[in-house]
Amino acid sequence: MTTPGRSSKPSSAAPSTARTGRPPASPAPAPPGPGEGTRPGGGDDGGPPPSSVPPPKAVVLGSPDPGRYCGTRGRDAEFRSGEWYCVPRGGDIGVDTHITMTQVCASQYRPDAEARTSGGAGDPSAWECYVMR
Repeated sequence: MTTPGRSSKPSSAAPSTARTGRPPASPAPAPPGPGEGTRPGGGDDGGPPPSSVPPPKAVVLGSPDPGRYCGTRGRDAEFRSGEWYCVPRGGDIGVDTHITMTQVCASQYRPDAEARTSGGAGDPSAWECYVMR
């Protein structure tokens, strides 16, 4: 059965060029799929879009005090061979405990504090404790 106004002939798959003498226009490109697309500025690396949130900055909390850190443990702080240690007081016999300035910063300021130095590692005042915000 045929519907009025419709032809029962199958339509041709390729459009005709007889009327205009030009090839048919190419179809529009498909929109990008999930995870595809272009970034502003022409980059198309598939990475996340740029964020308007500024990158975190280091907020300085102060200098670490290894003497106080070791003192609360009944020991003295000592720097030797490029490392910090909590050692038994007054030359007593015992085990030397290796410590890092990040441990000292975390105990003195905040658990997420970190340490960095701008000078000699053996000088506590050359160190600073900081957090990223």
